[in-house]
Amino acid sequence: MTAPAAVERLGDRYAGLLAAIMTASAARARVVVAVALVLVGLSIATTLRYLDISTTTTGLIADHVDFRRVETDFRGAFPIFNHLLVVVVDAETPEGADAAAGRLADAMRERPDLFGDVFAPAGDPFLATYGLLLLDLADLTALADRIAGAQSLMAALA
Repeated sequence: MTAPAAVERLGDRYAGLLAAIMTASAARARVVVAVALVLVGLSIATTLRYLDISTTTTGLIADHVDFRRVETDFRGAFPIFNHLLVVVVDAETPEGADAAAGRLADAMRERPDLFGDVFAPAGDPFLATYGLLLLDLADLTALADRIAGAQSLMAALA
């Protein structure tokens, strides 16, 4: 038997089966519609119960993975880092961004019912005073060299 003949014979079998299903469905149309509606209802109920969309990135990693265990321990030890809201303020100048961030932080501090703690690094007095201590040694050395190079210009301006 050649391949086209086998395909045709298989097609005849399926055509007969399909014709039998259609004939039985037409004879019991109300039952078919009722069964279809029940199946649709069950599908909707199953979808609503089990289909869930999570936008948290932590939900993508299983709890037994080392990273998740360490993260859980960290969040337990430092609860201040839970439920953070990070806002990035962009402006044409750094001063404009700092001013806008300060106004936003002040507005957020006025709503303690919504924002328990507000931290704005640009306006933090500790960082303004001691922020250079947080730089890497190489960055701090480069900054000191640039300031030393500009010392004569600053003296002339003073």
